[in-house]
Amino acid sequence: MGEVSQYTVVILGDAETEAVRFMCHEGESIAEAAEREGVMLRIACNNGGCGACRAEILAGEVGYLRPVSQKKRFDVRTQKMCELLCRATPLSNLILKPLNPWLNRGKISWKKYVQNINEG
Repeated sequence: MGEVSQYTVVILGDAETEAVRFMCHEGESIAEAAEREGVMLRIACNNGGCGACRAEILAGEVGYLRPVSQKKRFDVRTQKMCELLCRATPLSNLILKPLNPWLNRGKISWKKYVQNINEG
């Protein structure tokens, strides 16, 4: 049986969140790998149909584990096609920027976590 490829995923942060880096196996969704590493991405439907997990891929390539809504991949704010992290799997090392806020459980206080949930 062949060895499963593993890739580095870097999620860029914003003014309040530092970038994070973690490993993701080919065939594993980026959202699953992120959760395993304590990174809480905005995920709503988890089936590629709502667009809450959209991210701009700045470097690298992804494939999809199952079909996704092509309409939800398009972001009207940026006028760009994005990838849906709940079903995307890396085909190479990646650098990405989610369009919605995300949290790193290891780097945020409970008070700030609850505040982000209530705001969002």
